Amino acid sequence: MIPLLRLITPPSKITKVRFYKTLEDATIPTDLSEDANQFLTKDGNLVQYVFFVRFENADGCFTIKRLTIELRNPITDPNQNICDFRNDGAQTVTLATLNGAVIGSQPVTASYFPDAPSANANTGAITSFQLDAAGSPGLIYVRLDMVADNGNCYRVYPVTLTLIPSPFLSKEVIDVDLGQICDNNNDGSEPIDLNQFQKQIYSGPELFAYSYYLNYNPSTGAFSNKISNIFLISSNTVVYARVSRGACFTAAQINIRFSFLPAVIVKPGTIDQCDNDNKAGEIYNLNNEVSSMFPADQNTDALRDIKVTFYKTSEDANRAVSEEPAIQTIIANKETFWARFQSKNTNCYSVMPIYLVTHFPPKTVASTIIVCDNNLDGNPDVNLTLPQYTVKMLSEPVPGATFRFYLTPEDVAANRPIQNPENFSPKPFPSTIYVVSENIAGCYSLPAVPIFFESGNQLIVKKDNFVLEDCDSDNDGIQTLDLSQFENEIYNSTASYSYYPTLNDLYKNTNIITSPAAYNYNSKAHPPVVFVKVADAGYCPALVKINISFKKSPVFKLEPYYFCPGVGITIETDLEYLDPEEYIWRNPAGEMISK
Repeated sequence: MIPLLRLITPPSKITKVRFYKTLEDATIPTDLSEDANQFLTKDGNLVQYVFFVRFENADGCFTIKRLTIELRNPITDPNQNICDFRNDGAQTVTLATLNGAVIGSQPVTASYFPDAPSANANTGAITSFQLDAAGSPGLIYVRLDMVADNGNCYRVYPVTLTLIPSPFLSKEVIDVDLGQICDNNNDGSEPIDLNQFQKQIYSGPELFAYSYYLNYNPSTGAFSNKISNIFLISSNTVVYARVSRGACFTAAQINIRFSFLPAVIVKPGTIDQCDNDNKAGEIYNLNNEVSSMFPADQNTDALRDIKVTFYKTSEDANRAVSEEPAIQTIIANKETFWARFQSKNTNCYSVMPIYLVTHFPPKTVASTIIVCDNNLDGNPDVNLTLPQYTVKMLSEPVPGATFRFYLTPEDVAANRPIQNPENFSPKPFPSTIYVVSENIAGCYSLPAVPIFFESGNQLIVKKDNFVLEDCDSDNDGIQTLDLSQFENEIYNSTASYSYYPTLNDLYKNTNIITSPAAYNYNSKAHPPVVFVKVADAGYCPALVKINISFKKSPVFKLEPYYFCPGVGITIETDLEYLDPEEYIWRNPAGEMISK
């Protein structure tokens, strides 16, 4: 059965409004609705009534809102203590500062008057009051005005102001000379407990509350930049103490002077060990790392004057509790202990971690490397240390792993590694070599595993020999040539072309021609051939030669001709011996005058 839904287009006209004492009654309406006119009988300075109002339209749709009615009678605390901050028997009271204590959380405004008639007439309000010891307690009147839904109202109350002294201190300024103190942990600061100076500030029987600040303005009595009583000092410092009795306080200044003793300087340590037998439990001697963690040239004390102890946590090390033995058996791959270096001369200390790291020998696996004759000298060459190869030599990645390569198993046994694995190109080139991997010195697994070599696919060019003929314009053996003109005839556009003036330069990858399209060729300095290395991804490179041939330019000499100005001249010369195809006469400006 599909229910029929009728949508109501808002706004819908409200046809019923009912009042209930509970949300449940308003949600499921009953005959327990309340009369809209209520006679409120509860008494008190603050009385609350709560009703739930159900608004319903003709379609039976409804919403419920909570209605709170507050009956308030403004009240105040008639007794206010006024602090004599200077303890001079007089204090000017800014009356607005009393609002928090006089009003509290009530929704009222406060104004102050010298007498009750003025307060009731709301005339002659005052904003300050001069209170002195002779006139204490003083009397003023406060008028509390409240805006209410059933009409505004006010109340007038007398308020007694009593002048009370601020704390009398033994010293308002104390100078603290801590002398030489430790810079523990060499961090340039040291904690100090400011509470230790309270007895110097006040030595009497009364109990005061203390709080501490970095700044104090005596003209306004305002403190700022509050700090904890445990305060880190890094240089000579001025701190202000707020010594309070209730709302009344006195400021004390603490001048702190000190200098740091030489710090104990240490650095983190690491002990690496190899779990050769995979027994998952290595024994570490923490003392083995102590000298490495203590740079003697940076410390005033010698290591023999340092007491070194070990702990599980930094907190224990700083507190020097729960000391651990130096010999530790570690099952986890990595564990941290903390060493405390404490001077026997000054008792200053520093704490640093010691990392105990257990390494397992890397597991090497057989792999294959595709090799090419990259420099085209007739022999393959390869960089065995490239990550693209070494990653395949391990069963799983090992950070920091190093590799040693050997030509034969006999070289492995004699530990004769290949000396230049970055440029491996022996003659003859082997089909197999062997590799051993280690992550820390001496942490490797045997036997060595083979690396097999396979030849890569050779790039096949369309043509590998070209002749570049050009005229030697000045017949001096020097000409600018475009070597790149044959690239489309060699291979396709995906290839890269490198040009070399000699075959030896190609072998060594030196003196590469950087501008092959405008190569300044000198036949007296270079042979009449340029060597081109053609490479493309996925193929071994190919060699192409460009042979250079110069044609001499025709040279002839004309006899001198003499003529008179304004008279034409005919020059006839015999150039048949040059077998020219054509020749053109030009004037000194380069303009053609005859052909």
